[in-house]
Amino acid sequence: MAIDQAPYCVVRFGTIEKAVRWSQNRLNLRDWVIDIYYGEQVPLWANPKSSLSGQSETDFSHMRAKVWINPEGCKVADYHPVAVAIHEVLHIFFHNYDIVEHDERMINTMEEILFKQWQAEKRR
Repeated sequence: MAIDQAPYCVVRFGTIEKAVRWSQNRLNLRDWVIDIYYGEQVPLWANPKSSLSGQSETDFSHMRAKVWINPEGCKVADYHPVAVAIHEVLHIFFHNYDIVEHDERMINTMEEILFKQWQAEKRR
């Protein structure tokens, strides 16, 4: 996650859904269908040995993706669930543009910028 990572707070599924749709729009991923999983149970498609805060999976041939946000994992790691959701959509963004070998630092930097925009727009 980003260096200036937003701390954990309780977030409802509806907020995660709005954040994913907002990120899709911001990153011009409107043609993608993104299924959102929110909860502690690791989905069958996710890697239980990878991040337990959130994960994503992309299917380029059908322009579909899955995003899983684990609120308990976010709490343990002290990550804001919306920031994690934005982070996972950024993975989809990089894969969409065939930047498979991207640096995690790039995503962390963009996550921080987008999360701050999300917060500023939410305050309006």
